[in-house]
Amino acid sequence: MTAAVSASAQWLTMLSPPLRDRLPTVGTGTTGATAGAPRDMADLAHAHAAATLSAVLAEGQADRAVIEAERVLQRYHLSDSTLQPLVVALMALVLATALDLALSWCERLQGECSSRRVPTWQALLSAVRAEIALRQGDLQVAAHQARTAMSRISVQGWGVGLGLLLSTLIQAETGMGHYDEAMALLEQPLPEELFQTLPGLFYLRARGRCHLATGRYHAALGDFMAAGELMGAWRMDTPC
Repeated sequence: MTAAVSASAQWLTMLSPPLRDRLPTVGTGTTGATAGAPRDMADLAHAHAAATLSAVLAEGQADRAVIEAERVLQRYHLSDSTLQPLVVALMALVLATALDLALSWCERLQGECSSRRVPTWQALLSAVRAEIALRQGDLQVAAHQARTAMSRISVQGWGVGLGLLLSTLIQAETGMGHYDEAMALLEQPLPEELFQTLPGLFYLRARGRCHLATGRYHAALGDFMAAGELMGAWRMDTPC
């Protein structure tokens, strides 16, 4: 039970850093019994992935994050219980700027799930593929993959993950000069708790860039300052 609690705590505080002060401190969740049931392996996968993302965000250790992310991707097979940890490991590679490696793994996983016709799997991997394309400067692919992801899961079904998906699409449309499309995306209602989560940071950056590109300088400054204050408060103010 301790391993499961530890895994849950790491996962929750990775997604929503303000929860650090409200959850009990337990072990890392990446050690201990691993030979048990699939549920144990799922807990381990979540804890391992959360620690990987923490390495790049909170500690700024990009090299270690890349190594650990690859271990996650090599160790766990794609399934309902490991999909989210695998996606998080991919995002760790993206944030560590290991984009070619992230692309290789993402396309491999997309190939695995293409024949299984599971919309959730395809949507999450398309969302990561979109972010990779955005950071590689391929804005058309980024927009296409992001819209594909949005078409496979309802807006409500994305939860706070909608912030990450919208951030990619807003930046892609802004970068291509499609300002009307980008501004229309800013009208999308958001979960109230978004700005207490990591996807909220991505969204603030994207909205700030859209405001900056369309001459709304005070709004852009407000978004960038808000993101910076959250990063400082969450002890994530690192170059990564």
